[in-house]
Amino acid sequence: MTMGYQQNWIKKERKFFIASSAFLLVLFALAMIQNVIRYGASTTYSPVRSVTYLLISLLLFLSLLPSILQVSKLVLDRYPRYYVVSAIVISISSILIFYAGSGAIMYLLGFFDDFFNIKYARQYFGREALFHLILVIGACVYIFFTYQKKARRLVRGSVGRKSVTIQTALIRYVEADDHYLKLYTEDSQLVKRSTMDKMSEELEPEFIRIHRKYLVNTSFIIGKEREQRDEYVLLEGGIRLKVGRSYQPLDIETILNETSKLKKK
Repeated sequence: MTMGYQQNWIKKERKFFIASSAFLLVLFALAMIQNVIRYGASTTYSPVRSVTYLLISLLLFLSLLPSILQVSKLVLDRYPRYYVVSAIVISISSILIFYAGSGAIMYLLGFFDDFFNIKYARQYFGREALFHLILVIGACVYIFFTYQKKARRLVRGSVGRKSVTIQTALIRYVEADDHYLKLYTEDSQLVKRSTMDKMSEELEPEFIRIHRKYLVNTSFIIGKEREQRDEYVLLEGGIRLKVGRSYQPLDIETILNETSKLKKK
């Protein structure tokens, strides 16, 4: 089965998560070094307490990050016009939730005498909150540019010597032809100089790869058929495209369900 758009998105989220983890790890390592330099000579400074807090800060916030990404995607899908305001609310809410959660953990571990610790609040909102806020805003921006709706995306190609720009929703399928791609619509054929891998990444999730030569718009898929060992995808307009062996078996039911969900958004 060809890799669905959900799997591609999971891969992108995983890369973002790894990059975010590295970002926080570097920042907190620098913060630890700064603490040692500033407070190392003080009798009240506890390296164990400092390391414990930084570990809690790192692990707890990273555990919240997947939820932040999911909420951001949900808001972008349902309320795209209010995404900027929603992103601000998500950012502020996330650091408040983290502050309450990390404070509670530190209190339960016996590092604080009371649940609401003024000194901890000053320390957190004086430095670490900024680190977290940068990361959350980065997550919201990442979601916006990666997961925003693509129904009205445009692609440029050429018909003869004339340059033409059309909506990707009009393209039924794409065929690789040497160093060029042929983009087929209902009544025309555009030519574009690009690679299939690059075009596949640009057009997902509405388009899926069924062959090293073919990329099809899931909105035009009406079924599939099998002929001996070969499998074919049927598109509107009587189009029949062969499915590559490495892409078989193609789960048409799942593809059509995913297409239906995309159309409702």
